[in-house]
Amino acid sequence: MRITNTMIIGNVMRNYNSITRLLDRQMQQLSSGRRFLVPSDDPVRMLQAMRLQTNMFEYSQYLKNVSDARSWVETTETALAGAENILQRVRELTVQAYNDPQSQDSREATAIEIEVLLGELKNVGNTCFDGRYIFNGQSTTKNPYEMSKDNEGYIEFVGDTGEGIIEYEISPGINIEINVPPQKIFDNGSVNILDELRNLCDDLRNPELDLVNVVGRGTKSLGILQNDLVFQINDSRDNQSVTITITGGSSAEEAVAQINQQLAQAGINQLQASLSPKKQLIFTLKEETDPGRFTIADDPASPGALKDVTGMYPGKLMSYLKKIDVGIDNLLRWQGEMGARVNRLELTENRLQEVNHYSTELINEQAYIDFAEMITQLKMQENLQRAALAVGARIIQPTLMDFLR
Repeated sequence: MRITNTMIIGNVMRNYNSITRLLDRQMQQLSSGRRFLVPSDDPVRMLQAMRLQTNMFEYSQYLKNVSDARSWVETTETALAGAENILQRVRELTVQAYNDPQSQDSREATAIEIEVLLGELKNVGNTCFDGRYIFNGQSTTKNPYEMSKDNEGYIEFVGDTGEGIIEYEISPGINIEINVPPQKIFDNGSVNILDELRNLCDDLRNPELDLVNVVGRGTKSLGILQNDLVFQINDSRDNQSVTITITGGSSAEEAVAQINQQLAQAGINQLQASLSPKKQLIFTLKEETDPGRFTIADDPASPGALKDVTGMYPGKLMSYLKKIDVGIDNLLRWQGEMGARVNRLELTENRLQEVNHYSTELINEQAYIDFAEMITQLKMQENLQRAALAVGARIIQPTLMDFLR
């Protein structure tokens, strides 16, 4: 087979152009930092890189959600701790009033301090995070607690009356609740602590109310009883219940005498019935003991009779202490819930950061060049180009002038 100059020149130029194209591509990669500029450069790597980039964008958004949710929950946790400290102070004042009989001036000072603390609870209920009210459910642009316009001194909830749950998506298909449902921080369904503290202030200012020794107090004046009145007195310490029966037709004084006689027969000497100046039935302790030991309740056979006839309600101060404890327990429960959510968000954030880190490494491997490696390859390709030019110059050296000599 005859090898002509045209064939030699064609092969040299073809190899030279191939080296030059590869050199040009390497220079473009080096200047852009990317392995490919268009999908046709490397369709498989391009597809993998696009998939990884999409996942990284998603996890970056999840990280933002987690960060926002964590800030919200931590703000909620701090607000709940502040509310708990306020209620602990209210409890201290109430216990102080219970242990030390106070003058009316001392009660007034205690009531004023509790009113100030009640205002602080309102401020806690209106806590904002990033311009959003955290205790108003989904209506985060309006404050949830305001002073009542109709009932002076009381604080009303005027916010979201629905479920008001706010959820953040922190992973694919995984949501987390970040807020306390509306009203739940101060009202667990059985005790509205804001109303109870307002009532406590009013009762502290009532000079006729014996807050310390009263186990039960009627609000209605007793006259002649039309029918028999049957009720129970329960002793929680000795685990006994005494049924008290007042015969119909008895006067208020006769009713009190019958009650004390039946208490003495039952061996309950710490409790005594009496009448207020307005002939309201009062049960008081004759000696220092736990007022919560005794409770006064309707007889199961005649429910509602005690309240209808006497307007009886339990000992005020002990009742308030128990309700304050309920309010504190409610806040502690939500603090524990928020703390658990913070821990979960921290774990999720760490996991997402690791996923993001690995995704970034994979994207760099798939889509971006190693500059040190690329510079080495570029130098090698430049040497190949120079070698191709030198070889071509020697092979294509003869010209027409050489043949005419």
